Amino acid sequence: MSELPFASFIASHDELRNVYRDPSPLVLAKERPELDPATTTFLECCRFISIGTFDADGNADVSPRGGPSGFVRVLDPQ
Repeated sequence: MSELPFASFIASHDELRNVYRDPSPLVLAKERPELDPATTTFLECCRFISIGTFDADGNADVSPRGGPSGFVRVLDPQ
């Protein structure tokens, strides 16, 4: 009998690195602490987006959303 799906999972960064190599410098250079103008423009042109949230207990949920180009608006956090 085969193993049940999700019978095991990766619970730490070290376990992840045992399965996957470190990201390349090119990938790391894409990381941004905030949305820059180019990223904002890209997001506002998207026709599909997945919105991820989590609650105080750390339970996560991701909801797909779609619409015509321009349905996404990036709000100024200020």
